[in-house]
Amino acid sequence: LIDNGAEDGVKKVLNKYEHGELEVYEVTLESGKSIECTIHHKFLCEDNIVRPLYQILEENHKIVCENS
Repeated sequence: LIDNGAEDGVKKVLNKYEHGELEVYEVTLESGKSIECTIHHKFLCEDNIVRPLYQILEENHKIVCENS
């Protein structure tokens, strides 16, 4: 989890979850930005719903931006 409310603009890691070894995917957004993430990384989709990458791929959703 990321704390976006940090006054100094710095994001802080609030929790770390061990998932063992997971495959890493490279997702390139329309802006050209590339993100390395696991299949569980969440993105904001065109219908304004945040979904994990596996669901986006299964249901063919369009990514609007990274959920930070």
